[in-house]
Amino acid sequence: MAFSGNTIIFDGISSERFGLMLVGKIDSTEQESGALGTRISVINDMILRRPSPIYYTAKQGPPLEFKLILSVMVENQFLSRHDLAAIAGWLYGHSAYKELSICQADLTDYFYRCKIIELEPVFVAGKTVGVSASILCDAPYAYLRAANSVVMSFVETEYTYHNRSNTNGYYYPQITICATGETPEIQILNLTTGESLALNNIPQSGATISIDCMRQILTSDEIPNVYDYCNFNFPAFIKGSNRLKLTGSFRMDIVNEFPMYIGA
Repeated sequence: MAFSGNTIIFDGISSERFGLMLVGKIDSTEQESGALGTRISVINDMILRRPSPIYYTAKQGPPLEFKLILSVMVENQFLSRHDLAAIAGWLYGHSAYKELSICQADLTDYFYRCKIIELEPVFVAGKTVGVSASILCDAPYAYLRAANSVVMSFVETEYTYHNRSNTNGYYYPQITICATGETPEIQILNLTTGESLALNNIPQSGATISIDCMRQILTSDEIPNVYDYCNFNFPAFIKGSNRLKLTGSFRMDIVNEFPMYIGA
């Protein structure tokens, strides 16, 4: 499967700004697709006289990789060294992963978080007519961007959070807690999984607490030693519906960028 759209947006900048369009092939250089889901490694042991192996676990596959071919939009137009320098400055050499979106109808809400690891000019009859970009993603999947979930808790509130990811692992989002200070302790209990995050010693003036659930990082300007007042059960959501019970007075914002196996 390859992309059928004509425009890409990388790091917030459209390929059209450089007079380039996404194509399937230029001469012998072809766009490469990635697997729908990269190969998973199974860890097991074979034992004598046992016909089936003893299964231990499975290891997530390597990050998704694919190749994009960008061509000039106007026939008989060629790329100069100045053009290639500008394109390289856009695509190449970033220190962090950047967002890549493909502008086609069935990918409107999806994006890849990736780096360009190789960039080559594409020639036809000795003239530079495009570039070939090798893409390395930060994970074996893309992401589905949805509106953030905003939940208000007044002493005690129940809420159903929908994890729309199609992966079968947990989703560990970025969460921001804005505590009013009316209650000294707040709790987020996932009734579906039985796990709960508890934070206490909330100052009466309130506090904003940022939670990186994946990396298990807590930050708060109002509570410098916030780790001392946390039970270290960082929120994690299973695929589908998660019933939450919120205790305390606070606002919770959940960033929704759901991992999705959609291939490339």
